[in-house]
Amino acid sequence: MRIICPHSCSRCPHVKDMKAALEAGGIIVYRTDTLYALGASIYSEEGLERLHALKGRPDSLPFSVAVGSVEDLPLVARPTEYEMDVILRLHPLPMTFVVTARDDLHSYLVRDGKVGVRILDNLCPAVLGPLTATSANIHGGETLTCIKEIKGIFGEGVSYYIDSGVSGDTPSTVYDITGKRIIRPGIVSEKVLEERLNG
Repeated sequence: MRIICPHSCSRCPHVKDMKAALEAGGIIVYRTDTLYALGASIYSEEGLERLHALKGRPDSLPFSVAVGSVEDLPLVARPTEYEMDVILRLHPLPMTFVVTARDDLHSYLVRDGKVGVRILDNLCPAVLGPLTATSANIHGGETLTCIKEIKGIFGEGVSYYIDSGVSGDTPSTVYDITGKRIIRPGIVSEKVLEERLNG
């Protein structure tokens, strides 16, 4: 386990080692544009199983996924023309978009054929590949905003902690594009959402 303090993931000298750790089933803690997240490679079944046990999340609640750009969406989703139009209207607001999933995603990432996707331009998933983006806390626990707190909970269960300072304490807004509804209120208000969609 290591704690890193990078200026950005793309300039971090440990990228190669982090990639190897993720491929081997390791977990990292990285900062999103809202909270810190627990990241496992979506391609590592061992990593997803480890995350499931570490987080204590029920099977009925899939992990959201983060990609590094709009262009990377096909790695995890098969958005319809309508879904893609909505994403382009709302991006880069700090949101989780629920869209049509790829057929080959792990069951821990999918529910009813849908996947929750964060698009984090220039952040860790752009360098390390698609990662889980579940918040860095125990399921149902309080929001943790700094690496010291997060390390106190997960300890050696995490391979790398990427310290990017203190985060906010409000999560992304989860918007189900397929159902045209907010699943979880968050940092983007319903008013802002409506303005972007109807503007």
